[in-house]
Amino acid sequence: MTRWQFYMALAAVLWITGSVYRSGAGGNPANDRPTTGERALVIEDLNEDKSDASLISKNWLIAIGINQFDDPSVPPLQYCVRDARAISEVFSGSGKLVDGRRSILLTSDATDPTLQPTRDNIFRVVQDAARDAQPDETIILHISAHGFLDDQGRSYIFPTDGRVDNLAQTAVSVKTLNEMLETSKAQRKVVFVDACRNPIQAGVRALGGATDAGTFNESFRGGKGQVTLTSCAAGQVSNESDRIQHGVFTYYLIKGLQGEAGVDVDGFVTLGRLHEYVGRMVPQWSRDNNRPLQEAFFDGSYGSPIPLSRPDLPSTPEREPVENGWGDLPDIVLEGSPVIQEPDRPTGPAVVSVPEPVGPPMKNVPLRPGLQVDFVRIASPEGGSGFWIGRTEVTQAQYAAVIPGPHPSTINHPDLPVDRVSWEQATRFCQELSKRTGLNVQLPTEAQWVQACGTGGFAAGIPLSESAWFGDNAAKQMRPPAQKQPNECGVYDMLGNVWEWCRDGYDSPVTLRVVRGGSYLTPAFLTQPHIRQGRRPGDPHMGVGFRIVIED
Repeated sequence: MTRWQFYMALAAVLWITGSVYRSGAGGNPANDRPTTGERALVIEDLNEDKSDASLISKNWLIAIGINQFDDPSVPPLQYCVRDARAISEVFSGSGKLVDGRRSILLTSDATDPTLQPTRDNIFRVVQDAARDAQPDETIILHISAHGFLDDQGRSYIFPTDGRVDNLAQTAVSVKTLNEMLETSKAQRKVVFVDACRNPIQAGVRALGGATDAGTFNESFRGGKGQVTLTSCAAGQVSNESDRIQHGVFTYYLIKGLQGEAGVDVDGFVTLGRLHEYVGRMVPQWSRDNNRPLQEAFFDGSYGSPIPLSRPDLPSTPEREPVENGWGDLPDIVLEGSPVIQEPDRPTGPAVVSVPEPVGPPMKNVPLRPGLQVDFVRIASPEGGSGFWIGRTEVTQAQYAAVIPGPHPSTINHPDLPVDRVSWEQATRFCQELSKRTGLNVQLPTEAQWVQACGTGGFAAGIPLSESAWFGDNAAKQMRPPAQKQPNECGVYDMLGNVWEWCRDGYDSPVTLRVVRGGSYLTPAFLTQPHIRQGRRPGDPHMGVGFRIVIED
């Protein structure tokens, strides 16, 4: 047994016992999601065998492209078949990482009836791969087609033989696809979905707006080891381009896999690099081409780098490892592995004097002599009473003044935001401060957080780099609050520095609570007002803190 095989066997055992991931929903493997801020404890430098021969035998590919539909009420698409064929080539062409015998291509122009993307054929090939894949193997599923919801909010991929008036019996249920993948022994399932497309008439969503991208994306949240990258976020649709003759999302998947996403030191394009590249390029294309904003949506978790391609690139500076805030995860993530290197403690003055923002009303709540919490008034858009929100995140000094005792923040410094506090601990802080002051102190609801965040400063013309500490400018180090510009509401650090707990549940029934805003480790495309993630309420997390609100 090689060293690589030994560690893969170890990883398989840890997957089964639930020890691989450090965070997620207890008892709910679909929500075990370690993120950038939680990659603290790792085993590194395992010298795993990543040779082409080793990896080719461990990957499965199912590529599905559907342009034409039997139901005359469904508008055709132009480039889904081209998408699927190109994806098949980039994954399983000469020298790539999928054996041709494990590469399945279903397209609506196929002459072989068994290779038509009918409902039965799609279910059959996914079920076969899920059944036959082994624990150390990866299943890659790419779907380029229409995606719809029924009147009960259930999500479907629309096959060639689907009927709009009977989705439950004729379309491909996303829930069923997830269940099939979850039964597989394969530890890694990677799903790419380029759906919710504009039909032929530009700017008109398929079937008059029947598909909601947010609900559709949520439906692809599968079991442990499944990661999904979809073509657009909530309220958006996917674009096709006549110039590039592809869906824009799939086009950048292809370009990234061909090497433009950057490669690691072994020459591999990994999922982390592809995720960052697509997340950056798709919205940039929207802006450059004056099209409605389209942003790729990511969901899932992975505890080891997932090599997807090994492009034949010249030895140039472009082949150097890309420092993008995600990087490439080490081989296995284990609880208790003592190889974290903390960033330097802040030096110099801990708090920078910043002029008071002009406009929004201010108030403060004293905690002890010389220490207070400052609040900014946020007016209700409906003309109601509004609320007060903390001008900054709660700092370690503020937290300790209300909840005495040692606090395991990532870096102990009174002027840094408190982190590694659970949602339950943050809620207790609010309860204790309410008792002390007689005020109604709470974590912000998600709606309050979004209102206070506004556009994150973008509408006021403030670049992200001037309003937030994030992966590109923070040097992997948390910073004291209020060193950057406030947003248009007069609030500091709503984006970046630390993720912030919200009062709301992330799922139903509630097993996770919402965090918003990104941290000093997240890349730019995750440090945005619309990004939301979920965490277990009882678990503290590196890079996750909170701010508070006072409700009238």
